[in-house]
Amino acid sequence: MARFTFKVYKSTTELFVAKCVVNGCAWKLRAAVKNEPDCFWVTKYVKGHTCSIMDRVAHRRRATPRYIGQLFVERTGLIDGIVPRQIADSMRIMFGLNLTYTTSYRALKFAQVFVRGTPKYTTAPNASNQNILARTVCPSLLRNKVGGLQGVPG
Repeated sequence: MARFTFKVYKSTTELFVAKCVVNGCAWKLRAAVKNEPDCFWVTKYVKGHTCSIMDRVAHRRRATPRYIGQLFVERTGLIDGIVPRQIADSMRIMFGLNLTYTTSYRALKFAQVFVRGTPKYTTAPNASNQNILARTVCPSLLRNKVGGLQGVPG
């Protein structure tokens, strides 16, 4: 679930209206009391934000690594060859945010998933996978029982 700052437009015992903190954004939540006096029901919910993520992050009290990663990709468009220190420096220069190494590292990981997606198939490294890898990458080399490499004529 995405977290962001919202402002309470109206709050009474029978009605609650919240809007995105960015002016002009379409995100909205409206809840009202229906039959039970202690239960609110959502009557209107506009899910999509029309504001940019940069505007939302600028209004946040704390920036999460997920938002920092998305913000970095949206602002720079780069992800290959980037190290956490570069993310921390960029966020300090662009927005005045001071990030720890851990936050920068997590933001980089979220940015990579944001751009590349998650891997569809993952396998744990074991002996059978290493043998398959050795045969497909370098078919002329096979491991013998002692553990050395032995050339195999093709």
